[in-house]
Amino acid sequence: MRENGLAMALKKSQLYSSLWASCDELRGGMDASQYVDKCLEERYAEPLPEIMRRVGEFEAKVEQHLANMGLQL
Repeated sequence: MRENGLAMALKKSQLYSSLWASCDELRGGMDASQYVDKCLEERYAEPLPEIMRRVGEFEAKVEQHLANMGLQL
C-alpha cells in the first residue's frame, strides 16, 4: 500500500481481510463449499487425462510383465 507516496507496512490481518474479500467477490452468490469444489475441479481437471493415460500405460506394463512370467490378472 502507498499513502502520500510512501510505502506502508501491511499487517497480516489486513492482508487476510483483503484476500477473503476478494474471494467473496469472485464467488459471488455461490456457496463457499461449491466454490471450493469448483476451484479444485478447475485445478485438477486438466492434469486428470494425463494421469489416466499414465495409469493405463502402467497397467499395460504390469500385464505384459505378468504375461512374460506366465501369469494373468
